[in-house]
Amino acid sequence: LWRSPIYRSAITLMSYTPAATLARRPLCYVETIGLHAGKLCSPMSLALHYNPNCPDCVRLAALTSRLDWLQAIHLRTDASPLGEVPAGEIVVVDERARVFSGVYAKRKVCLRIPLFFVFGLALYVPMIRRFAGKSNPGCNGDACEA
Repeated sequence: LWRSPIYRSAITLMSYTPAATLARRPLCYVETIGLHAGKLCSPMSLALHYNPNCPDCVRLAALTSRLDWLQAIHLRTDASPLGEVPAGEIVVVDERARVFSGVYAKRKVCLRIPLFFVFGLALYVPMIRRFAGKSNPGCNGDACEA
């Protein structure tokens, strides 16, 4: 086993990873905007943009942060790719730099937080999604023209 080339290469990768290998890894949106400069972030991370002047948004962002023990959501108060975030709404950017808003953003966040995962799955049902996004249906990643 010690002389196996596969075992030796695995040990070599674990003990020393050259900078050239790290440079070839794809960067996620959060890393490219400088939130975690120089660090590789999780491939399942989301950037959640919210309005810092809205008390409900701040309260729900703090709750989201407390319940996100997997560190999959990075809270942002700066302008989103769609511009300034209106009070009471969120904009989510996923690891492939797709932009979501409205009920689609809520679904993305729910699917990344373990306690809300069932609610995220429920938002795939068209009738529930229509009810949850009655006031603002939002933008669905690639389907958005904005």
